Amino acid sequence: MYIRIVLLSISIFFTIKLAAQQTSPAARKLVGEWKIVKVSTRLYAQDGGRLLDNSTIFSKDSIAGVHGFVPLSIIFRMEDCTVIHSYGVEAGKYTIRGNSQLVYFRNQGLKPGDGKVIDGPSWEYHILYGTTLTIEMPPGYYLDKQSKLPVKLVYTCYYEKKK
Repeated sequence: MYIRIVLLSISIFFTIKLAAQQTSPAARKLVGEWKIVKVSTRLYAQDGGRLLDNSTIFSKDSIAGVHGFVPLSIIFRMEDCTVIHSYGVEAGKYTIRGNSQLVYFRNQGLKPGDGKVIDGPSWEYHILYGTTLTIEMPPGYYLDKQSKLPVKLVYTCYYEKKK
């Protein structure tokens, strides 16, 4: 009788552990490599929110100029994530919150996978038609040299899933 209880307990433990390791349907849709295809930018005046400029950038060289940390490629695995941007490569983990919030946690150590992570950006994302990933990047705030106005730069990145 005692052996049955122990075996049942072990079986229940591993069933719960396996269920906890399963990824959500939203995360499964992200798994794979995504390459950037364009960036849509909107520049607003901070005072009043008036739209000053609206553009779309297709050239990878120009995309890197929008902001150095714009992910040029993102590789999602079950819970791990690799982000490639113009300054280099970062490894970390990610989680999905709600229906459209992607939270990325960068590894803090020098070696990927050393277990130390720091909070990273939280991105709003959507998957369109199963093949296009859009990520609304955190806005940037600065003083525009041309207009001499404090501005807010909002940009959305569009990615295609690599086959």
